[in-house]
Amino acid sequence: MANGSRQAAWEFFGTELKRRREEAGFPQSDLGSRVFVSGGCIGQFEQAIRKPQLDVAQRTDEVLQTEDFSKGFGESSSRSSRIRSATSRRFRAAALSPEACLALIESAAEDFRRCASTT
Repeated sequence: MANGSRQAAWEFFGTELKRRREEAGFPQSDLGSRVFVSGGCIGQFEQAIRKPQLDVAQRTDEVLQTEDFSKGFGESSSRSSRIRSATSRRFRAAALSPEACLALIESAAEDFRRCASTT
């Protein structure tokens, strides 16, 4: 995605966030306190100055009851969150026998070592 279209997507996100926040009757400060950021951060998200972390975007969806509106907009905060996500998917898909659990733990440890070696 080109830089201009990426910025346009964040501006759309901010405009929609503001509209949905106002429809729900929340001042920026109230929404911010409910999603564990300042009201100023909410304002910066709405103006596309800052981008919300993934967990903040998800909590915003929960508070505003917007059914995953923010999905795809929040930024992952670290490589470790991607590892946790991949590991979680593996555990959900596994048969959870002791052997399967051990194999998953070993695989997750290898993923962690691989990520740690690239820093």
